[in-house]
Amino acid sequence: MIEARKEKYESASFTSARINTIGKKLFQYGRIEVRAKLPKGKGTWPAIWMLGENRQRDGYPACGEIDIMEFVGKDPSNIHGAIHYPELDNKKMNSSTKEFPLPKSKDGFHVYAIEWNKKNISYFIDNELFHSFTIKEAEREGRENVFQKPFYLIINLALGGKWAGKIDKGIFPAQFYIDYIRYYKIE
Repeated sequence: MIEARKEKYESASFTSARINTIGKKLFQYGRIEVRAKLPKGKGTWPAIWMLGENRQRDGYPACGEIDIMEFVGKDPSNIHGAIHYPELDNKKMNSSTKEFPLPKSKDGFHVYAIEWNKKNISYFIDNELFHSFTIKEAEREGRENVFQKPFYLIINLALGGKWAGKIDKGIFPAQFYIDYIRYYKIE
């Protein structure tokens, strides 16, 4: 579980956390799935996402980004899946995004997944396909496709910001439950 709290820490009024696999585990192709229960409340912004392992060396957006699932508490009916990749100048960014209605669930848990191979990245919620991206769209003359290299996984509970909006101070503690993370490699 990742918990966001209304508490002072240095100059911040709230605390939260992230888990990432940088320096521990990289992924390239396969199925990545996370069974999770999202927090409720305006201002929450839980995400399951990935960045290219070259981020520290080449920066963003040159490393590419795969957003397996993003959710903003001000819009509790939908989840989002996205791909972000650079133009040739490595400064401008292209995106392929999809919003999808959050299905009903008896216990609030859903399985968020991608299936990634050399040609496509496909997005699923509870095994229902809701978005697909053709990797060839990210090809740029003179450089390797950003989605044909390893990425690391990040799971976090962010608060506020331009997209998530104003934080409802009555939602705390906000909890993002992670039941499991699974990776199935494609040989």
